[in-house]
Amino acid sequence: MTRTDARRPRLGFTMVELLVVLAIIAIKAARSAAVQAEINSLAQALAGFKNQFGDYPPSRIVLDEGGNIPLGSTGVVSPVATADVTFGQLAQRTVIAFRKFWPRVQLNPGTPSLLWYDFNGNGNNDSSGGPAPYIIEGHEALVFFLGGIVNNPGGNGAIGMTGFAKNPQNPFNSTTANRNPPLYEFDNARIVINAATGMPGYLDSLGSSSVSPPQNFYAYFSTNNGSGYDPNDVNFEGAVAPSDKKWRWPGQNYYAEMDGNGALIGLTFAVGFPVYSGTTQAAVTQSPSPNPYTTGLPNVATSAYTQPQSFQIISPGLDGQYGMGGWYSPSSTAAALPAQTTPLSTSIDATVRQMERDNLTNFHNGRLE
Repeated sequence: MTRTDARRPRLGFTMVELLVVLAIIAIKAARSAAVQAEINSLAQALAGFKNQFGDYPPSRIVLDEGGNIPLGSTGVVSPVATADVTFGQLAQRTVIAFRKFWPRVQLNPGTPSLLWYDFNGNGNNDSSGGPAPYIIEGHEALVFFLGGIVNNPGGNGAIGMTGFAKNPQNPFNSTTANRNPPLYEFDNARIVINAATGMPGYLDSLGSSSVSPPQNFYAYFSTNNGSGYDPNDVNFEGAVAPSDKKWRWPGQNYYAEMDGNGALIGLTFAVGFPVYSGTTQAAVTQSPSPNPYTTGLPNVATSAYTQPQSFQIISPGLDGQYGMGGWYSPSSTAAALPAQTTPLSTSIDATVRQMERDNLTNFHNGRLE
């Protein structure tokens, strides 16, 4: 009798391998569920802010610790978008919000004010020799309006959020003990400081502050006092360095997101910006990801945003990639994230939106896929 030592090929997974795969899937699902729960809590805190102050907070403002907001500036804010609001228009947005939330705060005093506003909590008047004025974008605005002033004396690192002072003329005092508590209890370990301005952003629990650069910020887009979404409110400002494919933000580096062909992701939104000066703003903007979500192709004639009267909170999910944003259609018979092609997108990779399938938001319970 002839025997053969040839082994039969494996026809499937072992029970141990299947259990390992199931365990990994369960862990990922639990981590995503924790982020979704946190997004829901942030949304509740924003609702609390509206109840207290009369509106949801804006998602991009310009600050100066001496109170001198540049209303007359005609320079365009974003260096990475082909069209954006001017500093003057952003200043108008800021003034409207502050007069609604803190009507006794003195802005543009005309003469040197006796008050200075320690927005970044570092104990220094940065309007003299510092970043004056400076911009805070959506991920920072979320923390500022819900958390108040960061306890960051000397700029030596975030210790925690302290709320706003009860002084109606200067709620941005960082030292007084007479304070309103934060509207949301942020996890201090996930607060990351922008080294250029001292303003904090907040990472979801899928990211890590030990990663350089830090990733997975909660992106926050607001309808800005009811005037509409501005896709440039979360751009992670900076010039593009093609050699290493990162966004350069002063003091930090942010990885630029790429499609499968290595092209920078951006979405041409054919929508108007909120304008408070009575003039007409350019109708088309090139905004780097992330972008707020629309209910159809984002064009000036038919564009409508998801959550048109409130806000959007976006986590990039387990892969740390926001994707381009834009059209989201969960009730469609087609994919929930339809492909967006030229000229609406600068990307030529039709699969680029797959990176958004694991994104988590306040307007959909679970992944966007």
